[in-house]
Amino acid sequence: MQVIKKRQNTTDLVAQHYGTVESLFDMAQLNGISITEDLVPGNNIETVAVDTQVVNYFSKNALDIASDPLPVDNAIPQPFGGIGYMKIRNADLPQSNDFIVS
Repeated sequence: MQVIKKRQNTTDLVAQHYGTVESLFDMAQLNGISITEDLVPGNNIETVAVDTQVVNYFSKNALDIASDPLPVDNAIPQPFGGIGYMKIRNADLPQSNDFIVS
């Protein structure tokens, strides 16, 4: 049994405790969960090591995989971006930010 940590998802757990993401469906079936289920930190999950070399590496180095993004209220601010902030400069008209899409 493994304890689910904060920000861990099923892919994190299977990579860390099975040693291969190919066992994702096996882990989900063993624990009666969906592969996309939101996991509750502190709950236990049953695992079976498949690639012991990978599992031992994480264990020996006290590493936990936790790749779920931060919740929106704790999100790290990102600089402005996206299509509303993009500009294409015309080399012939350096002061122009206009362009035509055709």
